[in-house]
Amino acid sequence: EITQLKLYIEIEQLRFGKDFKYEIQTPHLSEVELNRLHIPSMIIQPYVENSLWHGLNHKQGKQELLIRFEKKDGVVLCTVKDNGIGRAASMKLKENRINYHQSLGMSKTAERISLLNSSGGEDSSITIVDLEENGEALGTQVNITMKYKDENTQNTDSRR
Repeated sequence: EITQLKLYIEIEQLRFGKDFKYEIQTPHLSEVELNRLHIPSMIIQPYVENSLWHGLNHKQGKQELLIRFEKKDGVVLCTVKDNGIGRAASMKLKENRINYHQSLGMSKTAERISLLNSSGGEDSSITIVDLEENGEALGTQVNITMKYKDENTQNTDSRR
C-alpha cells in the first residue's frame, strides 16, 4: 500500500510542479515490520487524493503533504496531513461550480471500514480534523487507525 501511495503521489507531483512537496514517514517501524505490515488496499489513497485535489490543488504557494505510519499498542495509525485550503473553502468552491464530480471515495472507504469492523473483528476508525488557527484554515488532517496485522500471521486466525 505504501509503494502504491508513493507511485500515485509521484504522478500527481508532475501535475503540481515544484511548489508541491510530500513526505512519507515510518518512524519506529523497521524494514522487516514494514514488509510484513498488512494494510487493506484503497483505505488510505482516497484521503490522499482528496488532500491533493481539494485541499492542495487550490492553494497558492508551498503545498505540503505528510503521510505518517506509526505502530502503537497493537494498532497502526496512519496520518494524512496537508496544508491546503481546508474543507470549508473546498466545499465553497465546489458549490460555486455548475458541474462538479460527486466523489464517492471517502464514503466508500468509510463503508469498507465498517464492513471490516463488523465482519473481521477489526477496530478501525477514521477521524478528520480541520486544522486552523485564529479562524484561518491551515489544512486538513485525517487519522486512520487500524488493528496491527502481521501479514505472515494474519491467515492463522480460524475465523477467516
